[in-house]
Amino acid sequence: MITKREYYQNQKATQPFDFKFLGNLDITLILKNLSTFTEEQWGEHTHRNEDFRAHNQTNSLEILWDKDSLATGLTGAKNKTNYKQLDFDYIKNLLQPIYEKHYGPGYFIRVLLPRLKPGGSIPIHRDNGKSLMEVKRTHIPLVTNENIFFKVGDTTKNLKAGEVWEINNGREHAVNNDSDEHRIHLIVDYLPKI
Repeated sequence: MITKREYYQNQKATQPFDFKFLGNLDITLILKNLSTFTEEQWGEHTHRNEDFRAHNQTNSLEILWDKDSLATGLTGAKNKTNYKQLDFDYIKNLLQPIYEKHYGPGYFIRVLLPRLKPGGSIPIHRDNGKSLMEVKRTHIPLVTNENIFFKVGDTTKNLKAGEVWEINNGREHAVNNDSDEHRIHLIVDYLPKI
């Protein structure tokens, strides 16, 4: 007999979507808080860009994230400084109704702010592992422009700032930053209650 989690994993791998638009978010305060992070803070987290070749042109701010949470599926460790500086409790209150509307009750288990360098790219790759297949992986562009393209499966989009998108991370995906500015997204992994 197949478990609910196995069912959802199989669904994610075979679902016929690349991107799913969930709504819009007012990012005014988020951008203000984002501007307070220093280059030193951007350089503190190296695991993702060093251990995952696809992300070697990025650096990240951990909000609710650690590499063990990828393996265990448990909630990522809270970086108290970054969490408070970004005011993620405020963001969570804005996001919760959007996620509950689409997925029902659930948990925010990982939150990360990746920054892709100007002219950089994230080559085609596919996420794997039980934890990454169980969650709804969402991207919220914070700093972007018309020369940044996100490809998932057969679809390429230019995502606008403040839009909330689920990506089908079980499919191949890639990013090209054909601009002279950083591209910054808020990645949120939401785990629906089963």
